Parts: sequence; C-alpha cells; structure tokens
Amino acid sequence: MKNYTIYAVSITIRIVTGFMLIVVIWRFDFSSFMILVIAILNDSTIMMISTDRVKPSPLPDSWKVNEIFATGIVLGTYLSLVTALFFWLSSRTDFFPRLFGVRSIVGNDDEVTPALYLQVRIISQALIFVTRSQSWSFLERPSTLLMLAFVLAQIYMQTGILQRCKGSDGDGPGYRAPELLLRPKIWLCS
Repeated sequence: MKNYTIYAVSITIRIVTGFMLIVVIWRFDFSSFMILVIAILNDSTIMMISTDRVKPSPLPDSWKVNEIFATGIVLGTYLSLVTALFFWLSSRTDFFPRLFGVRSIVGNDDEVTPALYLQVRIISQALIFVTRSQSWSFLERPSTLLMLAFVLAQIYMQTGILQRCKGSDGDGPGYRAPELLLRPKIWLCS
C-alpha cells in the first residue's frame, strides 16, 4: 500500500507540475482528454501491483507519511523537470534530429503534442517499476500480470495516439503522429 501511495503522489505531482511548467513557460496548449486517458491507463496498470512479486517488508510497516510524501515529491518533481526538458529539446532545439537523425518537429505543435503525450505516458508507466520494490527495481522481477498490463497499456497508447492523430477528415484534433523512427527514441529518452 505504501508503494501505491508513493506512486499516486508522484504521478499527481508529475502530471500537474509538468504540464503546468509547459503551459506557463512556453504557453503551449494541448488536449486535456489525453491527460484523462493517461490517468485511466496509469490506474489500470497500478491495480496489477496487487499481483506483484515484491518481497514483503520483514518488519511491520507503519505509515511514514513524511517519507511517503517526500519520496513522492522528489520523484514527481524529477519527472516534471524531465518532461519540461523533453518538451524544450523536442520543440525548441534540433537535439533529436542531430543525435538520432530523425526529422525535426521544431515549431510544429501538431507533431510535438503526440510526442509529448508518448513521453509522459512511457515515463509515468515506467515509474511503477521504481516505486514497487524495497530495493533496486531491476533486482526484483515484476509479476507477469504487471508486465502484461504495462505492455498492453503502452500498445494502447501508441495506437491511441495514432488514432487521435488522424485529423485530416475531422476524426481527430489534427495532430500528426511522430514518425516511427522517433518513437523508440522517445522510449530511450524517457
């Protein structure tokens, strides 16, 4: 339960602060519907933590509210800053085209928006693996259901982004999906 609470606090801070920074600093506008989709997918994946293989604490665990909130605030703030950095690098510089050889999306908000949502989605989902364990996350293998929920949510988000990106015939907001070569780079940078 402690892990779930840390995850919930950090994701709340991350989404609110990350998008607030992007709106306030760069005056960027994006669909709140996609934030709702991210929240639903995050909750569906976190429910699988109940089937996880994490070793229980050897001693009775007490609710250390200060520790839970401190950890959540640190993780959430870090992720917010990473999102703001990703937004700046992808929408205002030629960092990704130079480093990875992909087409630039600088100044093209219709392509920056889906790239930003993919980054937020990936990093939010990956946080579950950090908060779920008592020690280093890569030392404890997650349950099959948790991994399956993570993979299915990622696939759904990838295809959901593509569906929302249609736009030319009025089916979506008019975003252009990030090119296929950019998507793995978003994964790597997250």
